[in-house]
Amino acid sequence: MLESLTIKNYVLISELELDLSSQLTVLTGETGSGKSIILGAIALILGEKGDKDLVRLGAKQAELTATFSVEENSSLASFLAENEIEVEDGYILVRRIIKDNGRNVITIGDATVSRALLAQFGSLCVEVSSQHAHQALLKEAEQLKIVDRYADSLTLYNNYKESYLKYKNAESRLEEFQSLADKNKADEDYLSFCVKEIESVDPHLGEDDTLKAELDKISSSEVLCDSIEQAVANLQGRESEGALTSLAKAFSYVKKAYSKDDKLSEFVTRLETCQIELEDISETLQEYLRSFNFSPEELEAKNERLAQLQRIKKKYGLSLEIVLKRYEEMKGKLEDIVLFEDKQELLLKEVKLAKEEMLKNGKALTKLRQESALKLAKEIENNLKELSMSAAKFVIAVEPITPSLSGCDEIVFKIAANKGEKIGLITEVASGGELSRIMLAIKVALSIYDSKATIIFDEVDAGIGGTVALAVANMISRLSLTHQVLVITHLPQIACKADYHYLVSKKEVEGRTVSNIVQLRDEDRVKEIARLLSGDTSNISIEHARALLKV
Repeated sequence: MLESLTIKNYVLISELELDLSSQLTVLTGETGSGKSIILGAIALILGEKGDKDLVRLGAKQAELTATFSVEENSSLASFLAENEIEVEDGYILVRRIIKDNGRNVITIGDATVSRALLAQFGSLCVEVSSQHAHQALLKEAEQLKIVDRYADSLTLYNNYKESYLKYKNAESRLEEFQSLADKNKADEDYLSFCVKEIESVDPHLGEDDTLKAELDKISSSEVLCDSIEQAVANLQGRESEGALTSLAKAFSYVKKAYSKDDKLSEFVTRLETCQIELEDISETLQEYLRSFNFSPEELEAKNERLAQLQRIKKKYGLSLEIVLKRYEEMKGKLEDIVLFEDKQELLLKEVKLAKEEMLKNGKALTKLRQESALKLAKEIENNLKELSMSAAKFVIAVEPITPSLSGCDEIVFKIAANKGEKIGLITEVASGGELSRIMLAIKVALSIYDSKATIIFDEVDAGIGGTVALAVANMISRLSLTHQVLVITHLPQIACKADYHYLVSKKEVEGRTVSNIVQLRDEDRVKEIARLLSGDTSNISIEHARALLKV
């Protein structure tokens, strides 16, 4: 419930505080006095878009603050808990600041939130019924929402929605598979040729790089072999004495000297190590030379193999990795063609089962809507009788349609407003005044099932007056017994039913126009109702106003 509202530097309002009753609060005032501005401020607190033009001229920012009471275990309490927003002593403070550069700062409790989250919060707290809402009532989507709210069909609807999306997903996958299979079938010969061509080459990842390295080595073999042969010749010795022979002689001489002087032990060891190391180097180099035993046939085969790999890379990809990846893709498509009938049968079965589940859930949802539509139509019709539409016949038709996200049916509101008239769509036969009463009748019918604690009526009095206005006032008063109701009105019949009556007016302060609001009591309230009755405060109007207040 909306407990209080504070407005600062917003349009024509310098500063305003409004404490609201838990029952019926009425705002009245001359046309253009600022009533719609207050409603606009409430809309901003509920998440409507706001820009810098709303900041009062000369101010740095507009600030709107509202206090809401939060009942335990309510949908609002659950929403706040889910978003980790703490409620203190059953109340939550909402603040919205609109800066003169257009930037908005929004907080709920201690948490800074987005406008989208504020709108979700507002939708759980307050319902605004305005001329726009009356026009929305003409749309079938809104009529469906009304029946679903009355039916409390959320669980059944979620079941249906889940099965509908599952069905559409299965259907989409089947269509996609069939389309792809058709394309693959048309490309079957080409795919088969490509797969066989790659298989005939049988490339291996990295094979081309290995071949290139080997061929580079072969091309350098002449220089390498000549250099290594010279190194081996100098180690082994051919025409002249080699390093190993010279080292062996040096070793024998040092060893002979060692027999006479053991101080030469270290040199014997070192020369022996050198001899062993040189012999190992010589053998390793000779083994390296033997590895260069490439025949012309082998060289030709390697070149031909590399050319094969280059051809398929040019045709199927920039690298063997891409070639092999494309090979797997094309092979998979060929397998899909072969297994098409089996896969198609499985997908068709999946679509069939998903459709059966969707239709089953849709049927359950339709049944609930049909039962609820009958009850709701009767309640609305009874409420319309109280609103001086005693001969009205109200019908809610539940008509089958092709399954959609909203269900397997559409809801259509129909009415015969007067006796002897043919029942027709409310979009075609309801006048503005009748539409206002239909909306009110719906609100009252939904009030028992509606979790929203606050209802705001703006222009509920459009196109009505006299005894109809009194009937509307009585119904709004009845609604206020279960909900907090705020009404902006020009009708004295509604104003006199208020628990709290506020007057909105304009005045000039220091050369500037400001909107102001005051609570009316006693004679001040009598005078305002007299003004609403006849536009003046004559004795006759005053007496009429007093009589209305006593009713």
